[in-house]
Amino acid sequence: MPTCFAREFGEQVGTYITLRDPNRNEIEVKVEKENGKVYFKGGWHRLSDVYNVTSGAWVSLTYLNPSLCLIKLKDLYNVEIEYPKHTPPLSLKLQH
Repeated sequence: MPTCFAREFGEQVGTYITLRDPNRNEIEVKVEKENGKVYFKGGWHRLSDVYNVTSGAWVSLTYLNPSLCLIKLKDLYNVEIEYPKHTPPLSLKLQH
């Protein structure tokens, strides 16, 4: 996560955070904090599996609360990707 985010919200972010797309699909990722920095670790790789994104893709995060961020993804060419539609929405949780 960017340093400015970590400085402002790092202490508030929980051990796990859910990333939710515009179609309400959710992917839970593990958060690790080290030396004032915030990293997404476990579960992060699922974004490439679910959204078929490759190197050069952009992920925009909107922080809502300590356990939830909204995401938008754009490909290498700045085109927003198509989010899968599931009924009910996809919910990928980590084992704690």
